[in-house]
Amino acid sequence: MSEPPSSLCALSPELFPLVAENLPLHARPSSLHSLLLTNRYLYYTIYPVLCSCIILRNVRDAVDVLHKILSNSDFSGRVEQLHIMSELFFYTGPSEDPTFLIDVFRQAVSTGSLLRLKTLSLCMQNPRRAIYASKALRLHQFDDHFWNDLTTNCPRLRSVTIEDSYDFDFVFSQLPTLQSQALSRLALNNIDMSSSSLLSLEFPALKSLSISLVFLEHTSEAMTFWRRHPLLECLELYFATGSAWFDDSIARENPLPNLRYLRVDFFAARGLAPILPQFIGLSVHNIVEAQVPYFLQEISKNPLPHLKSLEIFLTEAGFGVFNENGAAEHFGVQYFEGFIPSIALASPGLEELVLHGKAYEPSVVHSTLAKYFSSTG
Repeated sequence: MSEPPSSLCALSPELFPLVAENLPLHARPSSLHSLLLTNRYLYYTIYPVLCSCIILRNVRDAVDVLHKILSNSDFSGRVEQLHIMSELFFYTGPSEDPTFLIDVFRQAVSTGSLLRLKTLSLCMQNPRRAIYASKALRLHQFDDHFWNDLTTNCPRLRSVTIEDSYDFDFVFSQLPTLQSQALSRLALNNIDMSSSSLLSLEFPALKSLSISLVFLEHTSEAMTFWRRHPLLECLELYFATGSAWFDDSIARENPLPNLRYLRVDFFAARGLAPILPQFIGLSVHNIVEAQVPYFLQEISKNPLPHLKSLEIFLTEAGFGVFNENGAAEHFGVQYFEGFIPSIALASPGLEELVLHGKAYEPSVVHSTLAKYFSSTG
C-alpha cells in the first residue's frame, strides 16, 4: 500500500512561493534545496521557486550567474528576486574585481534580461570596511543610466532595499527615478540620512516602508507624507530621531487606515495610540518595563481586538540589578506579573508574545502566561 502524501506534498503549488518568502534570506537557498531533494514532486514544484530568488554573495559566482541570465532566456525568465549582498562590495583580489560585476549587471538590465524582476536588494553589511577598500564597490557606480534602464526594463519591479550605504546623497538623488515604478515596498536601512529628501517623494502603491537612522526635521513633513501614502500596511521606523513622526491630528483623521503592522519606538507608538486598535502586529522598542501597562491601558483607551502578535524590546532602564559577581539577578517580577494582565486585557486575541532584554524566572513566566493566556496555550 502506498504511503499517504506528506503535508507538504498536499500543499497547493501556488503556496510554495509564500512559504519560501517567509524563510530567512540567508537560509532560503539551502532550505529550499534540501526540501526539493525529498521527492520528485517537491523537486519539480520547488525548483522554479529556488531559481526565482538569486542571492549573490561573491564576485566569481555572481558573474557566472549574470552571464547565465544573459545567455539563457529560460533561466532569466524565472528570476524574480535579486539580492546583491555585502561581500560583493569589496575588492578581493586581481581576479575578482567587483567593478567587472557592475558591467555585467548593467548589461543584464539594459538588455531586458530581467523583465520579470520584482525585488532588488543592494546590501552593504560592512560599510566601514568599504570606506578603506581601495576598490570598493559603491552605489554611485550604479549611475543614472543604470537606474533609468532599471525602471524601463524591469517593469514588474515592486520592492527595493538599500542597506548600510555611505553613499546616502547618491541614494536620494536616485529615489525620484523610482517614483515611476509602482513600488509596493521600500526599505532604506542603516543609512544615516535626513528625512526631507525621502518625505518629499510619492509612491502611490506603497504598502511597506522600512527606514532607520533617519533624523526628522519637521513633524508636518512626516504627516504630509503619511497622507500621500494611505495604502501603507507595514511601517518600520528604527532609530528615528528628531521631531515627532505623528501629531495630534491622528485622533481626528486617520491618514493610514490600512496600516496593520508596526515596528517603532515607544514614543512613535504613543503618537499612534488612537489607531492602535486596527493593528494585527505590533513591535515596540526603547520602552522601559513600567511603561508597558501604561502604554497598553492608559494611552490606548480602547482594546486591541485584532492584535495577534506583540513584541516588546525593553531598554536597560527596565533591566534588573547585578550582584557582586556581575551576574544579573531576577528582578522586577512584580512588574512582569503586573503588565501581563494588562496585555491580556488589552489584546484578548493575542497569539504571539515576545519579550526582549530581560531574564525572568522561567517558572514565573510559565505560571503567569498560563493564567492569563490559557485559552491559547
